[in-house]
Amino acid sequence: MNFKVAQAMHAHAIHNMRVASSLDLDSKLGPGYWSHPTKLGSVKERIKLGDPDELRRKTIYVACDGGIVVGSVSVASFLPSFWKASYWSDPRARALGVFDLVVPPERQKQGIGRFLMSSV
Repeated sequence: MNFKVAQAMHAHAIHNMRVASSLDLDSKLGPGYWSHPTKLGSVKERIKLGDPDELRRKTIYVACDGGIVVGSVSVASFLPSFWKASYWSDPRARALGVFDLVVPPERQKQGIGRFLMSSV
């Protein structure tokens, strides 16, 4: 399995995973904030605006297994003012935010989410 910055060719796979995970969570837990997955156009835009060198914008990464996208995660760094200020001892330090971790239901419980988090 490998970890890399998402490219335009990954957009459909990322979107499809988000939709499948949303439907799976709806069936298990009922409606929630997960009930409205990101639209394909938004995924494409996020990939286009990704900033892997500085992470000033949310940047999407993917886990691929044999060339197939099996998970994704968005990462960005923010100044502590974005978060609860009391969490940080240095107000100039940047904080790493991890968002939108997704593994399709049929690939869950195989260590892919753990792989994504350790790669981040």
